[in-house]
Amino acid sequence: MPKKKSEAPEECKWVYDIFSGEKAERALDLCLRGYSLRKMALMTPMELAEVLSYDDVVQAEKLAKRLREAAGIDSKPLTLAELKAKRDKVLKTNIKEFDEKTPWGGVKFGIIYGFAGEFGTGKSLFAKQVAAVALSQGMKVAYFDTEGTFDVDSSTMDALFKRFGVSDDAMARFYLYRPVDSYGLIEQLRELPEDVDVIVVDSLVAPFRAEYRGRQLLAPRQQAMLYTLNILQRLNPANGHNAHAHYNLAVPNA
Repeated sequence: MPKKKSEAPEECKWVYDIFSGEKAERALDLCLRGYSLRKMALMTPMELAEVLSYDDVVQAEKLAKRLREAAGIDSKPLTLAELKAKRDKVLKTNIKEFDEKTPWGGVKFGIIYGFAGEFGTGKSLFAKQVAAVALSQGMKVAYFDTEGTFDVDSSTMDALFKRFGVSDDAMARFYLYRPVDSYGLIEQLRELPEDVDVIVVDSLVAPFRAEYRGRQLLAPRQQAMLYTLNILQRLNPANGHNAHAHYNLAVPNA
């Protein structure tokens, strides 16, 4: 483990501009695991206190402020004129009815989409088609299979890849995650590479429903799910300058 700034990898030298001593070692370890300056700047004070072992949340709040200043993240509002001038990226799903009926003609980046329906109504198929279209356009896809049902050798995926011209090389841009539980899902989302374009969680509800059983755990379950959605929301490029654009597609499987 590097002990000083000159020994640290270039992408982690920022650690020594903000931290010192034991906290620098902890922050460097996180950086080496993929926690960039921006990613840490978007963590909440409670999260920072947890991963960096701060006993005092007030200290973590001060740290959060320093990190956000260093990352160039601010909370300045946008005027309606600025919002109208922005041209957000849109991914056409090639599902005619969906693309025609959405206000922007497809899946708009920076928004979390949730799809609910009975078993067999095509929620997962929709998610896979969005992934295939994204791959065909040179994007990187992170697909979270929380139910263990994604089959890389299925005829469905072969047909989608063939239909949209997804090459064998493009498959190297498809990252399949298989979290074993809700905690694993949360941790994998927190450590997700920043250059991913499309994030699919299929299904979002399944792990929480399995683990939080009974009406007495309904409130904790909802809170945990909300926290997961909050992590996805913080990946939104609107939450920081020079952020990567994401399409967040959550399949609740309600």
